Amino acid sequence: MQSQKSIREFYKQFSEKTGDTVNSVVLAKISGVPSFVLNQVGLSYPKGQDFLWGLLILGEKDIHFFVHPSEGLLVSMFRATGNGEAPKEQYVRIEKSSLADISPEPVRKSLIPLFSPQPKVILISFYTPQSEKITLPFEPINGLKKIMPLFDAYKTK
Repeated sequence: MQSQKSIREFYKQFSEKTGDTVNSVVLAKISGVPSFVLNQVGLSYPKGQDFLWGLLILGEKDIHFFVHPSEGLLVSMFRATGNGEAPKEQYVRIEKSSLADISPEPVRKSLIPLFSPQPKVILISFYTPQSEKITLPFEPINGLKKIMPLFDAYKTK
């Protein structure tokens, strides 16, 4: 029961903070994106990693990616003794008006289709305020089959 209350509280706080209502939340990973591209949208990989786990939040108005600040115990101890900075919350808002495309990553031709029969990544392309097109690959934990229909509302402008 506490879990449901925490989820409702998160939704409420998120809505107050962003002015957008949460429709759906999906745990997703971004990887394989050069750091300079992530930096353009205000994201960065944690030190020593080349991936970011976060919540892909489908709002009534826009798409959001929220990364909760976290680190392992050992990393935390080294950071504390070295007077390093604690990890920070990361967030990017992809406005519906800036969307260029939402599509599954194309499946590469493979000799063994059993290992990669379906795409696992959704590509979300959008334009920055400087009119630069950026594509971010999101790998949802639940798989694309259940998730793709949730993006239909964003495809129609």
